Formats: sequence, structure tokens, C-alpha cells
Amino acid sequence: MRKLGNLKKAVIEIAQILAQDETICKLLVNDSNDPLNEATPSMTLNDLIDQKYICIFPPVENRIEDYGRNTFLSILLEDITFSNEDKVNSASIIIYASTNEDHILLVNNKNRLLEIVDKIAELLDNKKISVAGKLNLRTAVHTMLSEFHSAYRIRFTLSDQSTERVEI
Repeated sequence: MRKLGNLKKAVIEIAQILAQDETICKLLVNDSNDPLNEATPSMTLNDLIDQKYICIFPPVENRIEDYGRNTFLSILLEDITFSNEDKVNSASIIIYASTNEDHILLVNNKNRLLEIVDKIAELLDNKKISVAGKLNLRTAVHTMLSEFHSAYRIRFTLSDQSTERVEI
């Protein structure tokens, strides 16, 4: 990872990847208990950000109440370490997938949050991010963002392609 500027762009690139996925969009926008069988919403990344389905700042309870959204994603940079040359040594990307208690259960006893986590892992694990390196899935931990909003905190680490060692 060469510069923090490149790292900041990674959040938008990840948001773009997620916004282009039909399953993610259906799970975020359609509040029914069978969102995967509904029409795919026609929304761009800017639409999803403007309408607070995808956020690029920390989720806090008072902001959740302002959203008016039942389900949303927050994508954040975390744990950035620098070398002596002011270059970024390592960084983590955290994605919060959150929904309120009334929208967790889907048809066939599926869990909306677990469906989102599964799709995010499928889309992003070992994915090369053009501006910052390769994403590696590390953990997905359940947490409560508020009394009524449950979430999974999905942690990815970024590895710089130029410094990865290859074993032969």
C-alpha cells in the first residue's frame, strides 16, 4: 500500500462492488421476508449512499434513528499502521451489516444478516482492490448497534500485492 490516499479510495471501490451485486441490493432495499424473489431495485452507488443503504462513516445509535433504513451497510477503514517512510504498512476494512429485529428472519428460516455476510464474503474474500491490494476475510462477529439493531462486524485485512511472499 503506497499512500493513505489510495487506501481511502478502497472504501469507495468496495462500496461499488457491493452496490453492483443484485443479491446485496435486494437484501438491503426490499424489506419483505422474501426479498430475493422480488424485483432487483434499480439504484446506483450514489443512490444507495444518498438513501443511507450504504454508509462510509461509523454507525452510531443516533444516526441509525435518522436513517429510516431497516437494513444498511457501513464500510470503514480501521487499524491503519505506518512505516518509518510514512507509508501504510497494513490496514483493515470493517463492514457492518445491520438490520433491525423485525427484518432479520426471512422465508425458509433464513437470516437476512447471515445471507448478507455470506454474499459479502463471496464477493470480497481474496479480491484484488485496484488501489490498495488484496482483501482477506478475517472475522465476522455479531454485535448490537442499538437496542433494536443487530449487526455483523466483518473484518478484512488488506495485503499489498508487491510485498506478498510466494512459496514454491
